[in-house]
Amino acid sequence: MVNGLYTASRAMTNILAKQDIHAQNIANARTNGFKMARLVNSSEVSVERNDQGELREKEFQKPSEIVTSFAQGPMVNTGNEFDLALTSPGFFMVEAENGVRYTRNGGFSLNSYGELVTLSGKHVLDEGGQPL
Repeated sequence: MVNGLYTASRAMTNILAKQDIHAQNIANARTNGFKMARLVNSSEVSVERNDQGELREKEFQKPSEIVTSFAQGPMVNTGNEFDLALTSPGFFMVEAENGVRYTRNGGFSLNSYGELVTLSGKHVLDEGGQPL
């Protein structure tokens, strides 16, 4: 009985997590640089001997894992000469309050000092961590 409740609880938790991920994917579908996520379920099989010495397989559900897709998205000409797109694996380095952050969102502009910045005003950094 307890195993049945645990299994049902685990299934409901997975359904809620999938709904949250689908809602996030839909809400951000048109956001530059957004990468779709999905929930991956997996199981593990172990082999044990029962009291009669016979081998039995037991399947255990492993915790679900959220996986981000880093597949190339469509490129759209925005008409902004400072917007960039990556055609290979990699990220843009961007200055943030808590250090460097990485993004594939190439929506950039120039600030009043002629530095390349994100649309929220954060500096885009070169390989050495210096503002461009």
